[in-house]
Amino acid sequence: MKSFLAQEAVPQVPWPATSTWLLGAIGFMGIVLLILGVVNQARKLWGRQPPIDEELANLDEDFDKRERTIRFDIQAGDEQLEQLMAELRAEVEFKLDALGIEKQQQSKDLHDKIDGRFMHMLEKMEEMKGELLVAGQRRGKEIHDRINEVSELVARVDERTKS
Repeated sequence: MKSFLAQEAVPQVPWPATSTWLLGAIGFMGIVLLILGVVNQARKLWGRQPPIDEELANLDEDFDKRERTIRFDIQAGDEQLEQLMAELRAEVEFKLDALGIEKQQQSKDLHDKIDGRFMHMLEKMEEMKGELLVAGQRRGKEIHDRINEVSELVARVDERTKS
C-alpha cells in the first residue's frame, strides 16, 4: 500500500516537453563548444609569433662562435707544434753535442728532416683550415638559403593576409 501512495506523490514527467528542452540545451552547448574551438584555433593562427630576426641573430652568433673557436684551435695547434719543434730541436742538439760525431752534418740533416716534417704538417693544417673555411662558407650559404626561404614564406603569408 505504501508503494502505491509513493507513486501518487511523484508527478509524471512530460517526456515530449522534457526531451525538447534537453535537445535544445545539448544543441546550445554544442554551439558554444564550436565557437570556443574556432576562437582557440584563430588565436593559434593569428597569435603572437616570435620575430625571425631573433632566430637569425642566434644562428649568426652560433656561427661566429664556431668560427672563433676553430680559429683559436688552429692557432693553438700552430703554437703547440712550434713548441714541440723547439723541444725536439733542443733535444736533438743536446744528443748530438754529447756524442760529438759529425755534429754539423747530422744536425743539418736532422734540421732539414724536422723542417720538412714541420712544413708537411703546416701544409696539412692549411689544407684542414681551408676545408674548415669551405665548410663554414657552405654552412653560411645554407643559412642564407634558409633565410631566403623563410623570407619568401613570410612574403607569401603577408600576401595572403593582405588579400
